[in-house]
Amino acid sequence: MSNATREAETGLLTALKAVTWVVYVFVSAAEIFLVFMFVLQLLGANANQAFVAFIYRWGGMFARPFNGIFPSTDLGKVGFINWNAVVAFAAYAVLAWVIGLALGAVRRQLWRDQRAEMAATGSQPTDPTATGEPRA
Repeated sequence: MSNATREAETGLLTALKAVTWVVYVFVSAAEIFLVFMFVLQLLGANANQAFVAFIYRWGGMFARPFNGIFPSTDLGKVGFINWNAVVAFAAYAVLAWVIGLALGAVRRQLWRDQRAEMAATGSQPTDPTATGEPRA
């Protein structure tokens, strides 16, 4: 394996790790808004208050693909249970988990291929910090 190929694979490994983290950050933000929205709706928060409106706007954006799956459960004067937010929360968690597993599997396979090629040729890693197997 040429040095340029090894460096390209190392760059791909780094890019895959970055993509994984971007997915995790996006999903974490979505889930934070969904949890806040769910709790505020459950407690019957005033939607005209600026903070509540902000949370409802962003949480609603993340829950929108799941709207209409289940009807909300009215809790009388207190608030309501937004089951679509619960479904959205679960769906985003599963989606992040599956994407993380897939990208992690690709990264580990690239790492193994790179190390096997280096062992066969007796060469050393181009990046001295890249001596351990990448974590999932």
